[in-house]
Amino acid sequence: MSGIKYRSLLLRGNRLLGSALVSAGLISEEAQQSASQRLLEVIQAENLKQAGLLYILLFDMHTLVEADLLNHMVERGNIGLIDLHNYTLETTFDRTLDLELCWSTWTLPYDKVEGVNFVATAYYLSEPIRKHWEGLLQGPILWYACPLGSIMDALERLNATATVAKA
Repeated sequence: MSGIKYRSLLLRGNRLLGSALVSAGLISEEAQQSASQRLLEVIQAENLKQAGLLYILLFDMHTLVEADLLNHMVERGNIGLIDLHNYTLETTFDRTLDLELCWSTWTLPYDKVEGVNFVATAYYLSEPIRKHWEGLLQGPILWYACPLGSIMDALERLNATATVAKA
């Protein structure tokens, strides 16, 4: 289990996300417990790209409706909504950003304008993940809820770009 660098943040962030999802009435406590158990198995296998409670609830268990989650984040969190599928990340991406941290938190700072960070996340409901990014980024943050598939696609594109740059 030592292969995932942000293991403790991943575990804490997902545990509190599960509680927030139950409190919001988006999933049952049983679904949260089952997904948490599955998450531990995924982390044990060091499969970072599937190591997320939302990934498990949406794609493995089909017990969460993503539209309901996004609506909840936007309405209750008073944040924007973005889809990164058509966003050109390569021109604004900070090359020093740790992509493993992005995968571990399902969060991606995708732009910075006049000192303001624009951050897309599927994990806005997880306070430890928000706090981690707030401590890491310099300046104010504009948070945007983002579908999990959109973040996955963006991170895959950035992984491909980073791989090409290393070659």
